[in-house]
Amino acid sequence: MHDLGTLGGTNSQANGVNSSGWVAGTSEVSGGGPMHGFLSIGGTMYDLNNLVTNGSGITITDGGGYNAINDLGQIAGFGIVGGQRHALLLTPTPEPTSAALLLGGGALLALRRRRSLKSSNTY
Repeated sequence: MHDLGTLGGTNSQANGVNSSGWVAGTSEVSGGGPMHGFLSIGGTMYDLNNLVTNGSGITITDGGGYNAINDLGQIAGFGIVGGQRHALLLTPTPEPTSAALLLGGGALLALRRRRSLKSSNTY
């Protein structure tokens, strides 16, 4: 058993865990206050409302159940869109800066390898 903590309230509930140890569930934001969906990775709990795209119109406040998380990190649950409750599939996407760093690092490694191959092929 592991205490995940809360998002500031007194209660939280884990509903799903994947093979990487990521946990999805719901947590009170303040004592007796609304429930927010959360994602816990490596002992750090994230409010799912802070992870959705700004301006998307999605509010993840419903305690109706973030019941599942798969090995891709996708979370199945519920949220409020346009004032109505909807089933949601939340899919993680890398931040643009992370993707740019990964691509840039790959290009530098390829360039370095190319240079070392040229220098080792001299006669």
